[in-house]
Amino acid sequence: MVEKAIRISVKQTSIVPQSDINGTVIVDYSGGFDGVQVNTYVTGTNEQIQFVSIDGKKISLFVRLFLGKSEIGEKNSFNFIARLEQTNLPKQTSIRFRAAIIQQHKEVESDVIFVPVVSA
Repeated sequence: MVEKAIRISVKQTSIVPQSDINGTVIVDYSGGFDGVQVNTYVTGTNEQIQFVSIDGKKISLFVRLFLGKSEIGEKNSFNFIARLEQTNLPKQTSIRFRAAIIQQHKEVESDVIFVPVVSA
C-alpha cells in the first residue's frame, strides 16, 4: 500500500453536536510546500464547524484553517479541536474534513474523510 502524502483523521467514529471533535493531520510529503489547509463542510446544511484549538492553543476560526509550514514545524503534524454547535440537523448528516498540501497557491495533495453526525 502506498503511503499518502497527507492524512487527516478524527478520534470520534461519529460526531455529537456541541462536543469536541479531536483531529490530527499528518504530512509525509518530500516536496516543498507553503502550508496545509483544512476545510470542513456539514453536508446538507449551511451550518459551520468552528476550529477552537490547534496543538493546545486556543483559536476561533470557522470552516477553513491554514497553517504555514513553519507553524507545523519539524514534527510534520498537528492536532486540532473543532466543534459543531448546531443541534437541529437533518438525518444522515455528516461532516467532511479535507486536508490539502498547498504550494504556491495550488493544491498538491489532499485527503478527505466523512464522519457521521448523530443526535445528542
